[in-house]
Parts: sequence; structure tokens; C-alpha cells
Amino acid sequence: MARIAIIGPGAIGGTLAGNLLRGGQHEIVLCGRRPVAALQVRFPGGESVTTGPVVAEPAKISASDFDWILVATKTYAAEATAVWLQHLLADGTRVAIFQNGVEHRERFSP
Repeated sequence: MARIAIIGPGAIGGTLAGNLLRGGQHEIVLCGRRPVAALQVRFPGGESVTTGPVVAEPAKISASDFDWILVATKTYAAEATAVWLQHLLADGTRVAIFQNGVEHRERFSP
């Protein structure tokens, strides 16, 4: 089981969370701008998955070794995303960027 933080639980982040939860093998933590009790992700065919809460403050999440951090924010939100990354990154944590655009490596490199 992987421990996965998803920063940006909008259309892309919510879809990623729903698909990962549908498999039932991962712990998912959603990180966003506003706290939300849960997201309901609906799939074609009528199946739906309910996520856990969306956390809006990095300090409310134990930064204990995430295996993956998936960034699904808008490109212009890179600065706000940096606050989450500073809190969640640990040695060995892998980061995947799910954004449109170019120059992600430059924007997210330490």
C-alpha cells in the first residue's frame, strides 16, 4: 500500500483520487485551498467513490513519509503548492506533476 498526497483536488486531482481509491490499495490524503468534508467521484456507468476530507492547512497533516505526492494544481498555483511540498516532502518521496504547460521541472526543482 502506498501513502499518497494529492495537492489540488479539483477535476484532475479528484479523478486521480477516485481511481486510486477504487483500487482499494492506497492511503490517499487530499490537500487543497479550502477544507471539504469529502468528495464524491462518479465514474461512467454509475459507480462512485467517496474520498476522505480535503485538508486546507499543511500543519494538520502528519508529514510522515508519503510515498508519492501528486500535484494537480493549476500552473499559476505553483507558489501555493510549494508550501505543501515543503511540509510533505521527505527523503525518498516521489513527486508527479499533472499540469498543462511546460517548464515544470524548473518550477518545482529545489
